[in-house]
Amino acid sequence: MIGIEERPLVTPPLPPPPPPVPIGRLITGALVVLVGIGWMVDVTTETTVAWGLLLPAALMLVGLGVLYGARRQDVGGLITVGVLLTIATVISGAVSFVGPWSGAGQVSEVPTAVADVRAVYEHGVGDYLLDLGAVQFVDDQTISLTMGVGAARVVVPRDATVVVHAETGIGKLVMFERTIDGVGLSLDRTWPGSGPTIHINAELGIGELEIQR
Repeated sequence: MIGIEERPLVTPPLPPPPPPVPIGRLITGALVVLVGIGWMVDVTTETTVAWGLLLPAALMLVGLGVLYGARRQDVGGLITVGVLLTIATVISGAVSFVGPWSGAGQVSEVPTAVADVRAVYEHGVGDYLLDLGAVQFVDDQTISLTMGVGAARVVVPRDATVVVHAETGIGKLVMFERTIDGVGLSLDRTWPGSGPTIHINAELGIGELEIQR
């Protein structure tokens, strides 16, 4: 048409895509929701939340986030969360060994007769000594010792045959001439002797467990 200038059509530019949400924020938010739900269920209902399973699940979630975001984003904060969760998981596993604790401080038990020896010994936090060195055992004996946090020492008669099953979450096991330390320790061993057999089942959450003659 005369007098009308034809102009080319101009397509407006597309808006830039929104920046990706940091994977660390997503994982951290999911963890907060997960822990919050678990806490609410544990407090408001009769259901006992298995934190020993929930914490490893949260740790796996963080690990997946690190793997996914390692090449795309800065995941340093998420790694920090993973380290903290690892520590919490290890401590939770250690605490689960001993169940409810009882007693605190420095305690020594020194029975002198078989009738004074109990089948079960428990202590919560501190230093604990069970000295059986003066007991004249005639028959085989089974003794269980559980302790939360601290140092536990068991002294057995010199002539006894000793069968030990020992576990500790974090710390050290000193069994006669053998010493091991680390996380999630377990030891099953027999030390022969000329006298009756003493079976010792010992569990320690965090600390040092020693058995000696």
